[in-house]
Amino acid sequence: MPAVEIEKLTTQVRLVAHKFGEPRDFIVALRSLFEDYADLTFRINSMRRPSVVLPEYHLSPVILRTLEKELGRYCEDNPLASLDVIDLLWKEPRREPRILAAALLGKIPLSHSQAVITRLLSWSAVTEEYALAKTIVGSASLNLRTEAPEEWIGVLSNWLNSRSDIEISLGLTGLIPLIQDRSFVDIPRVFDLLTPHLDRIDPHELTTLQSIIESLARRTPKETVFVLKQIAGNSRDANLFRLLRRCLPEFPEEQRISLRYALAKGSQLAG
Repeated sequence: MPAVEIEKLTTQVRLVAHKFGEPRDFIVALRSLFEDYADLTFRINSMRRPSVVLPEYHLSPVILRTLEKELGRYCEDNPLASLDVIDLLWKEPRREPRILAAALLGKIPLSHSQAVITRLLSWSAVTEEYALAKTIVGSASLNLRTEAPEEWIGVLSNWLNSRSDIEISLGLTGLIPLIQDRSFVDIPRVFDLLTPHLDRIDPHELTTLQSIIESLARRTPKETVFVLKQIAGNSRDANLFRLLRRCLPEFPEEQRISLRYALAKGSQLAG
């Protein structure tokens, strides 16, 4: 990808940011910036990753970080106008504008939390990439997650208790950044929200469930193994045992041995 000169990029980003108050002009300027830094060679000569559905500019990460930093102030000061820009970003056909939209949505003040939640739901409903969905939830929930964790937990709880597959999927995905956020300490609440979805595993959610358990294994391995052994001890679900075996490498040796023994015992009973 083209080399990035930070001073030049900062100037270009500020020029684009000056058009933030005119959403359509801003989008045109942003496209031009992205095209200047796009890796055309990658787009033409490389095979696209199978998990990536949307076309990409293949930008250096520093470009999106610089844009997020510069534009974040506008979102905090002018949330309603910023939501108009965010909506246009989401309608762009390439992946990077949507990632930027999610990052800026995460800068919207808590006073507009319902607007954030509404967009999280509608965006996730049409997002086919798991990696992009995870990015959307992680970025767009930033203010809610860090400044009002109880409100965010409430949102996740509502989604996880919903009959909507989309809302359940979004709720499970939303647990991952919460677990990874070291400032969030109420991990028992995460176990409470997760347990029903391990008791009755939806095969379509195996990838997300694996990410959740692996994140818990890295964050709090002893408590995670304790909970998982209880669940496995009461289960005869082969999907659960397969899922937990996949997660074993993420645990420290002591917890890995303990969980492996419990899974072997549970599999025998299930058989």
